[in-house]
Amino acid sequence: MNFASRPRLARLRGRATLHLLVELSNWSRLVSLTQHNLAYWKPKQNVHAMEAFAHQPRMRDDLIEMPIDLHELSEGSAPQTVTFLLLCAVAWVLLRPYDGLVRDAQLYALQSLAALQPAIFSGDIFLRYGSQNDFTLFPRLYAFITQSIGIERATAYLTLSCSVLWLAMGWLIARGLTNREMALPALGLLVSVSAWYGAYHVFRSGEMYLSARLPAEVLSLAATAAFLHRRRMLAGVLVLISGMLHPLMALPAAMLLVFMLAEERWGVESLRALFPILIFGGTAATLALSGWDHTTIDEWLLTLQTRSIFLFPAAWRFEDWQHNALILATIGIAYGTATSEKLLRFSSSMLLLGLSGIGLAAIAGALPEHDFLLKIQPWRWLWLAAVAAIILLPSTVETLWREDYLSLRRTCAILLLASWMAMDTFGGVLALATLGTFSMRTRVPNQPMRALRTGAWLLFAATLVSASITVIQCAMYPLDTNFDPRWIQRMVNGIPTNSTAVAAVLACWFLTRLVGRTRLSAVAGVVIAAALLLLVMPRAHRTWSTERFSPETIQAFMPWRTLIPETAEVLWPINPAGVWILLGRRSYMSGEQLAGLLYSRQLTKEMNARAEALKPLVAPGWWTMAATSDNAAPKQLTAELLAKVCQAPGLDFVVTSAAIEGYVATALFPVEQVRVYLYDCHATVASRSGA
Repeated sequence: MNFASRPRLARLRGRATLHLLVELSNWSRLVSLTQHNLAYWKPKQNVHAMEAFAHQPRMRDDLIEMPIDLHELSEGSAPQTVTFLLLCAVAWVLLRPYDGLVRDAQLYALQSLAALQPAIFSGDIFLRYGSQNDFTLFPRLYAFITQSIGIERATAYLTLSCSVLWLAMGWLIARGLTNREMALPALGLLVSVSAWYGAYHVFRSGEMYLSARLPAEVLSLAATAAFLHRRRMLAGVLVLISGMLHPLMALPAAMLLVFMLAEERWGVESLRALFPILIFGGTAATLALSGWDHTTIDEWLLTLQTRSIFLFPAAWRFEDWQHNALILATIGIAYGTATSEKLLRFSSSMLLLGLSGIGLAAIAGALPEHDFLLKIQPWRWLWLAAVAAIILLPSTVETLWREDYLSLRRTCAILLLASWMAMDTFGGVLALATLGTFSMRTRVPNQPMRALRTGAWLLFAATLVSASITVIQCAMYPLDTNFDPRWIQRMVNGIPTNSTAVAAVLACWFLTRLVGRTRLSAVAGVVIAAALLLLVMPRAHRTWSTERFSPETIQAFMPWRTLIPETAEVLWPINPAGVWILLGRRSYMSGEQLAGLLYSRQLTKEMNARAEALKPLVAPGWWTMAATSDNAAPKQLTAELLAKVCQAPGLDFVVTSAAIEGYVATALFPVEQVRVYLYDCHATVASRSGA
């Protein structure tokens, strides 16, 4: 034998011996656990055996770490992980771009400005009669950073840091419930799938714009992760801080911790008792603590039902119900397949949280005149359930798939995957059917079982074909920007839905597992994924660095501030942030300011009066989205319309892109490359009266 080959042979023998010892350790642990906990593995005694298992401190949560995963000890494991994480970063850049100062981000920017300049902005109609600002410390923290680096940069930095932490906390929760192999696809789904909740796609977890919801979600997820990793005191502190930023978002996290503690101490029966207590207690509280203002209930409720229809489950669409059913059914299946006491406790508590939220939201919608429960918005509790369902999906499918090929549990795994790939259409209905099939898994004869298995595979294939067709069709859409290379734009267009995103994550997961089988393919996978990330980084830099209200733009509008008194009200209908940030003044009327209607009947009356006064320019229903036609939108301003609009009570100045004789200032709005003009309403009305 060649002496040069002996060291290599010795290394191979040593490595083979190590693998043999690890494998023997796996089997010995499996035999030991089977002997001591045989009842635990019986399907019909799953829950009761799990409760008994919880009283064995030495072996608690052993199943989550057993058997030892040779993948995690092998050389190919690290390159596979790195490749998948790089692909997740690529997906994050492409699918979750920074939105900037839009929607509620504009309102929180206003609140931070009010903390810095209360004499000016506390009189804005959004804040004048009370708003969310009364229940959060976030605007004060936001204002501190804004004062140092400017509002737009502060917004971008806070959004970026919170978004990264949001994903990191999701990863920690996944690792607290399952192993690394299942936590990775959970992270990929968190990046790619839109975790929206409630109705009408209004809210989603991990939004890519800044509001108090985002840091509150981060802290709530951190509290959940700390609890799962046995840091109970830290979990309590984190959820308390989250409540100081956004009480409504922190409340479900606090309830989840209480539920898990209750189940740990008194068992799963305690959760079954808590459900009716929550429903009847919430109903009694809203009847006892809410007032009933007969003079304003009709106007307030009518406006609320058009502007914030998502508050009323009776008005939810089929699409909304089936999506929430997908979330709860997935958690229910995870509860039925739990392989550790910790996972069982988490899924059962989360299921109670989601069902209670929907039940109380339905009661709140049925009793809107008693607004206590309506203002708490229990349907928001679904945000945490939506995140949990995404995290639990890979481990649940993997647990179901472990069974024999002929087992009905494998059929349920296929159906559950198909449900998520059809989540934008009928996924919730299919998930409920999967839950029903899973619940009767021990009572299905062999012949129907074969038919179910065949049907499940056909359905999965159909959803896969549908997702592929969607990708091809959408990739052919007209390119949306002129900034990115064509292939990047086609990738962004090609994954437009959650269904295609789920399929893409599955494809990337299996691909990384395949390429890691040899050292050369593993290294090649890392290099290709890193190259893709470098190619999409210019897009990330552009989206995160573009500023609508840059210091140069603010400086260009400085002369306007000398013309507008500090307490003046300015109408710029489609750009309230421009009024607040560029001009440093109060906005007279905008759709964004109507977000505070739920918390103030006075605001409702005032906004409706202003909408009626602006009727010559825009239909009153346009502000509340009751009228959405082109005829209802703001008209092109003319001298005659300007004279009528300026007669609105309390209106001092108007900003528009229409060039009409008599403007007092003009400037170029750089991002949109539109020249805008400032009109003094008092001068306009005076000149009209003199004429």
